[in-house]
Amino acid sequence: MIRDLPRELGVLAIGESTHGTAEYAIERARITLELAKTRPVRFILLEASFGETLALDRYVRTGAGDTRKAVAGLKFWMWDTEEHIRAVEMIRAHNKKRAPKERIGFLGTDVQMTAGAVDALLSDRSVRLSPEERAALAKLSDNYGAKWNEMTDDERRLIHDLLGRLAVPRRAHDTNALAAASIAARLALIASYSGPELEQMRVRDLHMAEMTGRLTDDGKHLSVVWAHMNHVTKRWMFGQPTMGTFLAAKLGPRYVALAMLSVGGSARAWDQEKKIGVVPHALEEAPAHSIEAALGPDGDGPTYVLFSQLSPARREWLSKLRYVRWLGGIVQEGGGWSLYDMASAFDGAVVFRSTTSTTPTPTGVRKATAN
Repeated sequence: MIRDLPRELGVLAIGESTHGTAEYAIERARITLELAKTRPVRFILLEASFGETLALDRYVRTGAGDTRKAVAGLKFWMWDTEEHIRAVEMIRAHNKKRAPKERIGFLGTDVQMTAGAVDALLSDRSVRLSPEERAALAKLSDNYGAKWNEMTDDERRLIHDLLGRLAVPRRAHDTNALAAASIAARLALIASYSGPELEQMRVRDLHMAEMTGRLTDDGKHLSVVWAHMNHVTKRWMFGQPTMGTFLAAKLGPRYVALAMLSVGGSARAWDQEKKIGVVPHALEEAPAHSIEAALGPDGDGPTYVLFSQLSPARREWLSKLRYVRWLGGIVQEGGGWSLYDMASAFDGAVVFRSTTSTTPTPTGVRKATAN
């Protein structure tokens, strides 16, 4: 499958159908490293906030720091697992054999947190800040930037002007520019909270796409996205464009999206009412009319499918609305089955016969709090 990807590939997006699946964590690392054997992969882009990935990026590139602390610092249970730590160590082992400019880094493109990006700007002595700018920026570090809603108009204008100035990159992959852009994106997301929930989805995915674009605009290097399939799909979800639709429109054939699916097994997620915590859930066997059953392997290993290589009849079947299972952070009523036009939503799939739940680290355990 890797051999047959487009030569002009710029972004390979690997979208998992369930966040808490052990096999997905290892397989996407294997795919990334296989791709790096023949292509200039420079970044793995996580569904995590930019500033919170800087310690992880430093570790995989240089070995500095502690793996578990860096992973816990991402602040998402879906990454804070033993399987993801193993995947990180796979990338670190690869980087040890490469020159610094050829190493693969980890960066986040999500826009849900501000603390890491704010701290990066405040601690960098090359960033010139007035006392007023420093004080206003520091307010945005806590509680995901929630104090933005409490700021005066003058403070908001000060922040807008500051982020606009810093977000202009002075060099390729300018960390300060990316940090400033991620904070600005978070503030845009906060502003959308006063509107419909679907608008929040659009704003989030738009800025995830823009962050991805900032890291792939040179046309020389390749990035691999690790995120949920509902972010990387090329089709709209719930009547809103996704990160994948924005990137497909911008990059054309340079954007390739793969879905990771499973016929059965288990996966971790919050219980539907969030009264228990993030726990394993059994995945019912995929019905015969589902995408998983149609593409799934006969044996134990996964099946790798590029849709362009299927027969015309199979591609025609995929172009109709078919059932696919997905779970986000919370288990879905009815098993999480949704209708997908897979032929236009994705370019291919990796399908497992059976999967198992991820293993949380001590800091990755999530339990419901008592009322």
